[in-house]
Amino acid sequence: DRSVRGWLGVFPATIALIGFIIFVGLLTGGDTSADFAEKLDRYGLSYEMLRDGRFWHLLTGTFIQSDPGIAWSMVLLLVTSLAPCEYLAGSKRMLITFFTCDWVGSLLMVIGVRLLAALDIADAVRRLSMPDSGSSAAAHGCMAAAMMLLPRRLAFIAYGAFLGVTLGLLFQQELDAAIAHLAAVLMGGALGWFLWRPAVEAENARAPVATVETGSGANLPLGRN
Repeated sequence: DRSVRGWLGVFPATIALIGFIIFVGLLTGGDTSADFAEKLDRYGLSYEMLRDGRFWHLLTGTFIQSDPGIAWSMVLLLVTSLAPCEYLAGSKRMLITFFTCDWVGSLLMVIGVRLLAALDIADAVRRLSMPDSGSSAAAHGCMAAAMMLLPRRLAFIAYGAFLGVTLGLLFQQELDAAIAHLAAVLMGGALGWFLWRPAVEAENARAPVATVETGSGANLPLGRN
């Protein structure tokens, strides 16, 4: 089908990542609580796992979610963050953003949990050996990077609002998620502004794309960069 080929051509990385996450969800859909807890121990991520040198859990922990089955709210979050990032930055940059933000967020999360546990904070002590998993940090990072590729004024407004909301939720989420999300938003914003934006602007200067003028006078790119 022509329309399907068109979507695959514009969002191949988004479709591949979300498709794999849905596939993993299908594999865990029939798990009992005990079965899924065993999978989290095998594929999730915690401070003790990294301390023991099991760094491959950074990769596996990205794709297995925190609950068995398909988390459709996570799928929606991924669609609304990965697709804009891929459209504005391109597939390779979106993939780099996805994994970098997820892994940096995860590493800072386990370090933060360890530091807080050293202060005898009960929740942090409990989470030292509790496996964490999921793609939400990657989604936050991709959304932040995409916002930094909007027209400058809109980029600052959108990213500032997103960062403000993330900070506002810092003490209302679970400790590990809060740390990972904040780290991912900061990392994604840095990648988007300092690396992807100059590269995209240079590409657009060499090959101009169609634009549409907004009410504020800003020009939004319509073609993929």
